[in-house]
Amino acid sequence: MALSSAVGIAALPGDDKQIAVRLTGSATTVLYTVPSGRKFKGMLTTSRETDTSSTIIAYIDSKHVQYMPKSGPIYLELAAGAVVTCGSTSYATGVFGVESDA
Repeated sequence: MALSSAVGIAALPGDDKQIAVRLTGSATTVLYTVPSGRKFKGMLTTSRETDTSSTIIAYIDSKHVQYMPKSGPIYLELAAGAVVTCGSTSYATGVFGVESDA
């Protein structure tokens, strides 16, 4: 399984690609978009340390994802075309996982 940097290096067909992105921003700040013909399996995290149900940590395809409990990240699988954007200008949102062929 070949891994490459998440920034500036395109994965070849059949190559897995490690994704690690963490930003602070608004719902228009794109963290990651799953490329055509690929899928993503990984997790969504935030720097917020307490459970506040009204805090949005990210948007996936313009739908909000509420803050997860302090016990850990949200695990997810995304199909080609899925777009993850930031949910807060105060707390960093992270997307970490592996992009592979669909």
